[in-house]
Order: sequence, then structure tokens, then C-alpha cells
Amino acid sequence: LLDNAFEAVLEHAPAGRKVALSFTDLGQELVFEVEDNGPGVPADQIERIFLKGVSAKGRDRRGLGLYLVHRRLDDMGGSVTVTQSPLGGALFTVAIPKQGRAQA
Repeated sequence: LLDNAFEAVLEHAPAGRKVALSFTDLGQELVFEVEDNGPGVPADQIERIFLKGVSAKGRDRRGLGLYLVHRRLDDMGGSVTVTQSPLGGALFTVAIPKQGRAQA
């Protein structure tokens, strides 16, 4: 997520680049947010951004990072969402349960 944020501001926000990372302990979950002032995630991509092979970058060998983040968080019983950041770009919010998903 941090790599994506840094790439977004390097390519699309040459003046006043901003990337922010915050962590919070909320009872049963650890929550962290990564946000930037890049171009954000287009509204028509929000439902698809975590699918394998989906990328707004349009280059070869892309579209795996967010898919892998989503998959691993799902394995742990966590979640990741994307919205618009108050900085103007994307805001990714990750929630990770402290206990993890119960093993069957």
C-alpha cells in the first residue's frame, strides 16, 4: 500500500507530494490507514481494484499488489477498503483482528 501511495504521488503530484500513514489500536483490531494526494482510485474501479490483474497503471506485470493485500487480509479475517482521502488521493483503511481468524 505504501509503494502504491509513493508511486501515485511521484507520477501525479509533482508539487507538494503527500503520503500519510497512521496506526490505531481499536479494542479487538489494529487499524492503519495509508493516504496520499495522488489521483486516487477512479469511482468505476473501486469495486474491482482488489481483483487479480486489475491496475490503473496500464503497464505489464501489474495488478497483483492490491490483490495480494486483500487476499492475505481475508485469510487473517481482516479487511481493506478504499475511499477518497482528505488529501485528495486515495485512502486505504486496513483492519486486522488481534486474534486472527479461528482455524478450522
